[in-house]
Amino acid sequence: MFDKDLTSICSDTKHPVIFITGLSGSGKSTIVKSLSQCKKNFEVISLDSITDKLINKEYPDWKKLGMKQKNDLWIKMSLQTVMEAIRSLDKDKKYIIEGIQLLCPACPKLLKNQLNIFVDAPLKTIIERRTRREIKRKEIKLKRKLTDKEIESKYRNSKTVIRSFLPFVKKYIKEVKPIIIKNY
Repeated sequence: MFDKDLTSICSDTKHPVIFITGLSGSGKSTIVKSLSQCKKNFEVISLDSITDKLINKEYPDWKKLGMKQKNDLWIKMSLQTVMEAIRSLDKDKKYIIEGIQLLCPACPKLLKNQLNIFVDAPLKTIIERRTRREIKRKEIKLKRKLTDKEIESKYRNSKTVIRSFLPFVKKYIKEVKPIIIKNY
């Protein structure tokens, strides 16, 4: 499905920056890989790596925060991440900027009149992908398989986190009016 949807984006020559966002597990990385094939002279910037550095530097104990505090911190750090990424762009280069951070409430103002892509997938698929990713990370960290109870906890957490982003998605789509690529 991506090839057909990406054809017009691959032939676009007027946008030096392409912004790609979507929920965690929607397929953003897959879209970036596909676009990188036709946009070989575009540098890819992953906002996750910038956010991770900022949060770990400024808030080393952020993982101990409650869900509401983490959400508030995410909003603040996401805007800071996007601003830092945009400020660092070289006007003579071309970029694909990818990350869920583009969904933060203040970002639509920065993204209007740009080439924006929102990667959409069924909520159930997104939650399952995110859960698998979180399980894998935790098992690597713990160096063991998770118990059924721990897996169920990861699934519930993924559902909660993904659902907390839905208002941001609605605002982003309404204000930015991105190209929506369905990853079904």
